[in-house]
Amino acid sequence: MKNRFRTPRLLILEFSLEELPADGGPGQMLYLSLLPNYVKERQADIHLEVIRFDFKNDQAISDHREFVLARLGALKRM
Repeated sequence: MKNRFRTPRLLILEFSLEELPADGGPGQMLYLSLLPNYVKERQADIHLEVIRFDFKNDQAISDHREFVLARLGALKRM
């Protein structure tokens, strides 16, 4: 077994346009490259959240803004 240092908790947020492919984004690549540094018992300490959005109309923009503000509020409470 390899020795690993205790790594800090990490949240990776990836914002991605709906028109772009869902797989292979930079956040996902960062997550996959860092995941081996977290031992299995501590892999819950690294989390990837992909937030897909579309600015096709004013309602979509408003919905995205409300979602992001709510998510930021939830993160602040953690």
